Amino acid sequence: MNRMCRRQSILPICLFLGLYLPFSALALSPGQTYHLTFVDVDGHKLSTTDGCFNVVVLTRREDVDKAESVGERTPDYCLGNPDYRQITVVGLDKNHSRPVRAFLTSVIRHRLDDEAKRLQSRYSARNLTGNPRTDLFAVADLDGSVVSKLGNQKDPPAFSVFIFDPNGHLIRQWSTLPATEELAAALKSP
Repeated sequence: MNRMCRRQSILPICLFLGLYLPFSALALSPGQTYHLTFVDVDGHKLSTTDGCFNVVVLTRREDVDKAESVGERTPDYCLGNPDYRQITVVGLDKNHSRPVRAFLTSVIRHRLDDEAKRLQSRYSARNLTGNPRTDLFAVADLDGSVVSKLGNQKDPPAFSVFIFDPNGHLIRQWSTLPATEELAAALKSP
């Protein structure tokens, strides 16, 4: 299993920015394998095929509560577990200048720092000694390239959740907030 994946886990990420997702409909099909790569705001290269379950959440400002709820609804065994990871993709308007993009990326990092402080109590309750900040992953999609990897057709759902198994097989996808039981069932898939 990839060393990078062993250090990562699935956690809720709450971001509040003016966001825009320029995609239309989900173009991925459950049961298919997708080797998708992302670079998060901390410079980590993440992949759907690096040996851990990946919950990829696409979000925008109107859906911040839903994105946070995905992390809160994941089973407890995922918290601090390096075999599970949540990646929140924040779709940003493509028309921002370079300084504005740098600022927005900085704001996302700051929000992740705040989220890590909030998660420390959950870590402590489970006797996890790691720093929650190292387990938080957010991708600032500044040009629409990440969103296009996840679908680009008409009439988009603004919020989407994808679950990939450790080999990049798409297990399940939702355009609404999945129920706790649905997430748990998808994350236990072989």
